[in-house]
Amino acid sequence: MLIFKSFCYILLLFSVHFVHSQCLNFEKQMQNCMAIFKELEMISIADDGKLWGEIYYYPLLIVDRESRHFVTNHPLSFSENTENDNVFIGFLPDKYIIASTATIIDTVLFTLVAIDELDFDTNKILEISIHEMFHYWQYKNNLHQNSYNNSHLDTKWGRIYLILEIKALQKTLLSNTFAEKKESLTEALFFRQQRHLFFPDKINDETNFELAEGLANYTETKLPTKHDSLITQRVNNDAENLLSKKTFVRNFGYVTGSIYATLNDHNPFWREDIRNITDLADLTKLIYEIEYIPTKLSDSILALYNYEHLLQIEDSLYNRKKLFDEVIKEKLENSKQIKLNFSGCEIGFNPNELYAIEEAGTYFPYCLVSGSFGTIHTTNGAVLQNDNIIIFFCDKKIKFKRKSIKSDGITLTFNKGYFLKKQKRTYEIVNK
Repeated sequence: MLIFKSFCYILLLFSVHFVHSQCLNFEKQMQNCMAIFKELEMISIADDGKLWGEIYYYPLLIVDRESRHFVTNHPLSFSENTENDNVFIGFLPDKYIIASTATIIDTVLFTLVAIDELDFDTNKILEISIHEMFHYWQYKNNLHQNSYNNSHLDTKWGRIYLILEIKALQKTLLSNTFAEKKESLTEALFFRQQRHLFFPDKINDETNFELAEGLANYTETKLPTKHDSLITQRVNNDAENLLSKKTFVRNFGYVTGSIYATLNDHNPFWREDIRNITDLADLTKLIYEIEYIPTKLSDSILALYNYEHLLQIEDSLYNRKKLFDEVIKEKLENSKQIKLNFSGCEIGFNPNELYAIEEAGTYFPYCLVSGSFGTIHTTNGAVLQNDNIIIFFCDKKIKFKRKSIKSDGITLTFNKGYFLKKQKRTYEIVNK
């Protein structure tokens, strides 16, 4: 009995310590969020609407992915007041998908920023908040909401001409005089034109991506940065970082769009006509008075960009990519899998780790899929095909818990009423 009582006492102490530590973590998180709100408000006041024509401070909800605890600067019907009149806290109901974006919550349009409690970086969250607030601004003004699919940038010539365009844009950013910028910008637009000759049906997809995410990235950099030289340095670093990635399909537009927007600041009035802009690069061409794009560049100019060496590298990558595509296609044909209608779902993924599989869809090595059913976290791989997402599933060593299923490399967490139903080698998530 004494041993049992001692055990219960230790368990109680552990529980109290755990709850206390959780409360301390949330209290610290709330204080950090309050600092972010204050910094955003100060930045928007300093801007005074100069960037996008209005005060850039909107309803913002910062929510922890795991606990669903949130801190916000705008009240909700299910939020609680704090000692600060302009800060509210609460628990985000399961019906809302946690993903950084502009979204309607409780009939109010919010900028939602998803965070991980153990990776709370105030500066990083501030940048993400500014980025996502631009999507709020787009949503509110019904701008740049078009979809895009840039899978062609995982092909040999798509990659080659994008890499060359980015290198020429870097050269433009770092040039000192207008004449030098105009010369290297002409080369960048030549490479862009060549890519569009290969893929004329993808021009709108590229420009839509640049307008949606490139302008958000531009805003994230420009709004809090006081000196143009620091903006140039940041954008150039982003370009250098992009060139080191394995894929460009879902990340290039952040960088190229941001570079063209930054170059457009040569004429600071360009943003006044933002509602009528359909191609940032076309506007850059006008601002820098480029009347003619050549149909060919000399060998000496191409040599400056290491063109022949780039061809050799991309030939090798292309051959390896073909083998990789065949492996994924074979898995689609023969492996056990969960098939899910993607309508109404959100997918969290690393944009630097996804691959266009020829005639098969987009492959994610790892991702988090969420929807009304709950969530699926997988490191086994998944393929997005039109309206469906196919998640590779090993149904051996399955562990069942009250609301979740775990197997090698995958965790499924279900909301009330949902369960997994087997149909031969395919599983489906169904509602009772």
